[in-house]
Amino acid sequence: MSKTANPGGLQMFQRDYIMRMIEQISQMAGTLIGLKQSKQPQQALLHIDELLRRLTGLTSRLLNGLSDSSLLDLLRQGPEGGAGKVVLVAKLLKEEGDFEQMLHGVPHGYSRYCKSLYLYLKATEEMDAADRELLRVDEDIAELLRLLHPYELPSAIRAELWPYYSATGRYADAENELFRLLDEGYGGNALLGAAISAYARLVGLDDEALQAGGLSLKEAQEALEQLQAMQTAVAEVSEPSSL
Repeated sequence: MSKTANPGGLQMFQRDYIMRMIEQISQMAGTLIGLKQSKQPQQALLHIDELLRRLTGLTSRLLNGLSDSSLLDLLRQGPEGGAGKVVLVAKLLKEEGDFEQMLHGVPHGYSRYCKSLYLYLKATEEMDAADRELLRVDEDIAELLRLLHPYELPSAIRAELWPYYSATGRYADAENELFRLLDEGYGGNALLGAAISAYARLVGLDDEALQAGGLSLKEAQEALEQLQAMQTAVAEVSEPSSL
């Protein structure tokens, strides 16, 4: 029940680019930790803004003014664009959210956390498990979900969350998010079609693998039948009546 990830993971030049940028960011990590401990969020935000300028050519204000999808498109452009760059910006936005929340309160941190989570989830579509481990992506996503747990996630982010849950073997969590979106009417026929394709793959797994993710083969088969029935019902409603 997942979108198809890049089977080979990130390309070599993307890995090299990531390692160079991680080295640069690591050089500032000590400064950021010190500023966080000494409660100097304004100075930390200046450091983060400089890193974002270096990565994207945009100030934090301009970058955060973009829609999530527009920002993603921007980060995928150029020879160094792709999942690696997306992850690095997501990391910085998460840090920025920490300091914004320290300085201004919850609303500012929330918006940064949501944007960071969206970028992480989209980046995982191009990454394999080794890539995610290298960049601690799963850990960062878990931390963001913990920080955002008290709040309602936007539907657009939850629409990216269920494929991620499935790709990482959390099948029951994926199903909960998926059917909640469908119950809300989000995504229309596109989401319904993606869900049917996902469950068609899911029922091909053995029961042991599904059980490890909190779902049984029987439950997966029943869910697929339910989704197919929903699709049939939608098609019947959409058909023009004959006179």
